[in-house]
Amino acid sequence: MTDVLLTEMTFNNKQWYLSQDGHMSENYYAPYLTKAPQLEIGQIKGGFIGVRLGNISIINKPNDRFSPFSIFSGGYAKLISDPTQQIPVEIKWQQNERTSSLFDGTMYLKTFGSDALTFLLEDKYTDVDLLQNEVDIKANFSTLSSVSISAAGTTATVISPDHGLSTGDEITVTSATTSNFNVADSPITKIDDNSFSYTVVSTTATEISGTYVIQFKAKKPGPFSFGIVDMKRGLIQKEDGTGTTKGFSYANPQLNPTDTTNRLRLFDDGILVGTTNSAGSTGTTRTATATPTKSGDVVTVTTTAAHGATIGDQVTISGITHDDYNGVFVIIDTPTTSSFSYYNNSRKSISGISGSNNVFIESNYFGVDRVPTSSTIFTRAIDPDASSGANDAQNGVVLLGTAYVSGVSSNGKTLADFFAYIANKLNVTNVNFKNAPNASSINLEQWVTTQTKLIDYAGKIAEGSNYLFEIKNDELTVFDRAEIPDEFITIENKDIVNASYNIPYPAKAFRAKWRAYIPNTTVSPAQIEDRPISVMISNTESGKIVDVPNVTENVDDQITILKNIRTVLNKPVINLTIGDVRTDIKVGTRIKGIRKEDGLSLDMMVRTIAYDFSGLTTQVSGDGTISVIEQTSVY
Repeated sequence: MTDVLLTEMTFNNKQWYLSQDGHMSENYYAPYLTKAPQLEIGQIKGGFIGVRLGNISIINKPNDRFSPFSIFSGGYAKLISDPTQQIPVEIKWQQNERTSSLFDGTMYLKTFGSDALTFLLEDKYTDVDLLQNEVDIKANFSTLSSVSISAAGTTATVISPDHGLSTGDEITVTSATTSNFNVADSPITKIDDNSFSYTVVSTTATEISGTYVIQFKAKKPGPFSFGIVDMKRGLIQKEDGTGTTKGFSYANPQLNPTDTTNRLRLFDDGILVGTTNSAGSTGTTRTATATPTKSGDVVTVTTTAAHGATIGDQVTISGITHDDYNGVFVIIDTPTTSSFSYYNNSRKSISGISGSNNVFIESNYFGVDRVPTSSTIFTRAIDPDASSGANDAQNGVVLLGTAYVSGVSSNGKTLADFFAYIANKLNVTNVNFKNAPNASSINLEQWVTTQTKLIDYAGKIAEGSNYLFEIKNDELTVFDRAEIPDEFITIENKDIVNASYNIPYPAKAFRAKWRAYIPNTTVSPAQIEDRPISVMISNTESGKIVDVPNVTENVDDQITILKNIRTVLNKPVINLTIGDVRTDIKVGTRIKGIRKEDGLSLDMMVRTIAYDFSGLTTQVSGDGTISVIEQTSVY
């Protein structure tokens, strides 16, 4: 039996094959590894699985012509001049002529001396920002450094190293000697990172920096949405009401403008000022019946006919005793087709309702000329029906307070949609849900306004959903921690070198927290109340409360997720050292075995795996179940 550690790397435009002692396979693996690498894989960013510990040491022989880091090939100079460069590397294990890949990622130089170069191993992916930058109309102008402006016909080209602009961004050019270069709020077309173009009046001039000034509006990260969002703030404003169409507009935070179930709505401090619902744009009149009910600060009204309203619609109510409950409100729930609820914090009692046509639901349609698009949310038209003329239908209203928005994200709704989105943003081709069959039935509700890296955020969502994921070989694999696969690998007792067991620290309860914005229209002007919301499930009589990242604002869904997390975190953690380098065991593998020395039967899910290439063992760790082996004889 032959066990050989093989390493392949791409450096200095060449493929290199390395081993410890030299090995001939399809290629010759030169003996440049000083010692066996360290490699441990497990959770590193919430629910993201990656390299927890990994390094590799290569003999430092700069005068060796055959070394990848040779002076003669220029490799040594290239490495030292850019020590943080990411070098593609793959680690393989060959056993009985069968070769398995254990790691396929990158490495970068950490330390080096006269004997060895030591590299740290990293997962192979290019992380990106979660939030997209949007031009903020309220931001100050920034001046752009440039080299020159030249023109051919009506296209002016600006040379500006590392300008940071994108196609569609607007610039203002002033003080140019050639006046045709001067523009105001002109959109650009990005050519590359160092140049862009914009449209001018025909000219063939060239102007060197020093006379003209180029300015642009600064960008800031716009919100990220996923699933259903309700009354969220932080929109990036694009128009200030002084343009040709007067009204405000905002960058659309990836909300679907055409969804008819969860319609896009815009609020001004809790008052509905725009909806995509064009039906009955003049409003709907209904008659309330019976005595409205109140539970806490929520009032529920029943109508004699279907009201046609949805959450977020604005309603005017009259005839209720006490008068505190009459006025203009925002519908926060529709329990049935003929009942709706609104927020009211009055301490007065409700005794009945009188009169007919005492409920008026106003749609506040945006108007055909100001319907939101995938990129922009406009404020409602002054005259949505254009009954006073086409111009009124184009002009929009201005907001007096803070803009809030409700709707459903075009990025998706379910956990399966979420991981598909993550894979697409990272340019990963395949998504594997074999170990997460229920991902398409778990709904997420997310609104993020603080910039973060995509992998960090995805790891947080995975952790809060009781899931794990890894990216390997151009595939994103998702694991449901609550899912126990039917397939398993049996480990013989003779192959278990060592075993230990960690009992989880007692958790008193598991809790998820978030903040909700509730419109209070009982005061004038209307106000938004910022309320802390928490969901908690009990566990033991003692211990600490474990806070879990919330992934949804649906209380029932969040409780279900907390229960799944509780089940997993209450399990003992099993640690096994298994003889041989086991390439058949991976993160997400189910293992069964008997540990006779401890009198235990083991059933575990592998969450962490580490390879000892020198000692020829594999260490695995993960949650599982332990049961006592029944003894059939007495000693």
